[in-house]
Amino acid sequence: MRRLAISLLLGLLSSFLLNVPVFADPPAIKLNIINNSGYPDSQVYLVFYAQAYSDGGGTVRRLDWQTGNFTIISANDNSLYDVNGTPFSQYGANPDSYANYSTTLSALPRDANGQRYFNLPTTTFSPAGFAAGRLYISFQRPVYLCIYSFNSYSQPGYSLTSLDVNTMLQTKFDFFEPALDTDFKVWADTTNVDAIGMPLLYELKSGTTSLGTKGMARPMSQLRSAFLSDPVLKALVTPAMIIAPGHGIENSLFPSNYLDNYIAYAWPVWTQTNQLTINYDTVNWTGYVSNNQLALQGNVSTESGTISETHYINYPATIDVFECNNTLTGDISLININYDPSTKLNAYNRDCDLKNMVGSALNRAVFHLNPYPPGHENDNFPWYAYLPPVGYNGMIFYGQNGVPAGQFATNVYSKLLHQLCYDGLNIYGFAYDDNCGLSSTLSGYADTIKLTIGNYLQTSITPVYLLLLE
Repeated sequence: MRRLAISLLLGLLSSFLLNVPVFADPPAIKLNIINNSGYPDSQVYLVFYAQAYSDGGGTVRRLDWQTGNFTIISANDNSLYDVNGTPFSQYGANPDSYANYSTTLSALPRDANGQRYFNLPTTTFSPAGFAAGRLYISFQRPVYLCIYSFNSYSQPGYSLTSLDVNTMLQTKFDFFEPALDTDFKVWADTTNVDAIGMPLLYELKSGTTSLGTKGMARPMSQLRSAFLSDPVLKALVTPAMIIAPGHGIENSLFPSNYLDNYIAYAWPVWTQTNQLTINYDTVNWTGYVSNNQLALQGNVSTESGTISETHYINYPATIDVFECNNTLTGDISLININYDPSTKLNAYNRDCDLKNMVGSALNRAVFHLNPYPPGHENDNFPWYAYLPPVGYNGMIFYGQNGVPAGQFATNVYSKLLHQLCYDGLNIYGFAYDDNCGLSSTLSGYADTIKLTIGNYLQTSITPVYLLLLE
C-alpha cells in the first residue's frame, strides 16, 4: 500500500468514520499461513497489530493470541525479560524492556484443509476494519516491540550498531501488511523498501476463486545469489537478510555516491529552453532547473479562484533518491495552503506527489527522458510509457536509456526485485515504487488470504544468470 505520512493517515481514518454502515453479522476473514521456510512451526513467531477504525485513528491494537481479543497496546506490557526468561540487558539492549506480543505458528489452529490460520481481527468493533495492519514473522525468536503509550512504540530497525534487540543482525524477520475496509474489502501487501527478510507469497481468495497472487516465491538462497553476484550489491547481504541500499549507506556498507553520476547527468537536462512538463492533479506543471533547483509551476483551482503555484525540488543526494526523503519529502509548511475543492488536495499533497514522481523517475533512470512521448496517453505516472518489458523506443525502467556509460547508474536493488518477484513486475523496491501501477498490493472482497513463507534454509544456489533468464 502506498506509503502515506502517518499524520495524514490518521486524519484520513478520522474522517472516514463518518456515516459508516454497521454490520450486525461480520464475516470471518481467514489468514492461512503455509510454512515452507524450513523452520518448524514451533520456531516461526508471529506478532500482529493494527489501527482499528473504531478508535478514530492513532490508537494501536495488538492481537492477543490467547484470548483472540484485539487489545490496545500499553507501556505496562513491557517486560525486562525475553520469551526465554533472559534479561534484555544481556543483549546490551537500549531500552532494556520490551513487550512480547508473539505466538508461534504451531499454536495456531488448523482449518479443514489442515492449514494453520487465524481470523483477521476488529470485525467485532463498530465500525469494523483496520488500517496499517502488520504481521511480523520471525524465525527462532520473536520480534519485540518497546511500547511507550497507546499510539507510540518502537519496532525492529536496520542499524548494525543499534543496541535494540531487534536489529537485523540478531533477528531474522519480515512482515506482511493486511488491511480491512469497513465494508470488509481486504487489502494485502508486502514491501522490500527496507530489506528482503524472507520470501513471502500471498493470494486473495473468494471461495475457490483466486483474486490474484503477488510477492516472492523464490528460495532465499536464490535471492542471496542474485545480490552476491554484483560486486557492490553483495555488501547488502547480511546473515539475517538483504538490506536496501539506503540502509546500506547508513551502515557504511554501500557507496553513498552510487547514483551521483546519473543525478548529475539527468538533473540539468531540464533547462529554460527544454522544460519538464508533468500533468498531475488536472494541472500541467512546467519548469526547469536553475541553480541546481527544479521549480515546477502550475495554475491550480482553489476555493478562492485559479492561482499560480510553484513547487521547488532541491538537488538530491543518492540516499535521498533511494529512500525518497529529505529533498524528495513534501514541504509540511504547505499543509493548509491552496485547497482544491474538486480534487480534495492541498499544496502539501501536490508537493509530495510531484516529488514522488521525480524521485521514482530518478530511481528508474528515466528522469532525463521526456515524460510524454508522442502519441502516448499518460497513465498514473508521467513516465508511464517506459514501463518494462516493452518500453518506448527501447527505453525502459532501470535501463541505460541513452545515458553515457560513465554517467549511468540506477536502483539495481529494485531492478533485481522486479525481475525475481512472482510475476516479474509488481513489488516494492523503493518507497514509491507503486508509481506506474507496479504496486505489490492486492485487494478484493475475499474470505481468505493465503500467505506462504518461502524456503529460507535451502542451501543450493542457482547461478544468477540463470535466474534472470527465466
